[in-house]
Amino acid sequence: MAAVWGDHPPRTALASLHNLFARLRSLLGPESRRLQRNRGSYSLRLCPGELDAEVFSTHLVCAQDILRARDWETVEKESAAALSLWRGRPVAEFPSLHGAPEVAHLVEHHLQAVEMRFEAHLRTDRHREVTADIAHYAATHPLREPFHRQLITALHQGERTADAITAYPQPAPFPGRRTRHRPRPGHPASLPQGARPGFTSRRPGQLARTGSSADSLTPAECHPPRRCSRGFGARPRDSVPDPP
Repeated sequence: MAAVWGDHPPRTALASLHNLFARLRSLLGPESRRLQRNRGSYSLRLCPGELDAEVFSTHLVCAQDILRARDWETVEKESAAALSLWRGRPVAEFPSLHGAPEVAHLVEHHLQAVEMRFEAHLRTDRHREVTADIAHYAATHPLREPFHRQLITALHQGERTADAITAYPQPAPFPGRRTRHRPRPGHPASLPQGARPGFTSRRPGQLARTGSSADSLTPAECHPPRRCSRGFGARPRDSVPDPP
């Protein structure tokens, strides 16, 4: 009763529960004997293959086994058969059960089946059939990396390279921490202001202060000679004796 009414059920909760089971028994008709009552609780007897969750798990395990053999046509068939039994989030009408381990287990298995179906379509060059669905799942589950990888692959296969680059997830900064992106060495943004790639300025902003352009500089001005430091054991040129 806690799953239906929470921690504070009404006084008529037990009577309402008995009435609901009586209606269920009448709806079952000849199969009503499957609904049994034992010591104040009810149970429904099921035959093998009659529980959707059980059949779903069977198709999922089969798809996972075939995945190792790279039989993508069969993987797509089994994963689609498993997803055909899915009717949305389990026990969605009972919010108190959403955090139950059994529900989280089913949701994880559902996402695995979706990933295998998408992968089978991408491996068989049928990306156009699932690109929109992959984009939906990537937006709904931003922390699930396989969906982002599959979205980039589907866009690239559809010759949408620019969209594939845009879909590449950007790393989020740590909360409460300011990040500073430093350009890699050799990138134009890392050079002094006014300098162009291929020319080295002796002092930051030298070109801007003198008003000269990089094209008017001589090679010696662009690349001044390096001086050896005596701290590393170098000696002046005149102190080196001439060879005999």
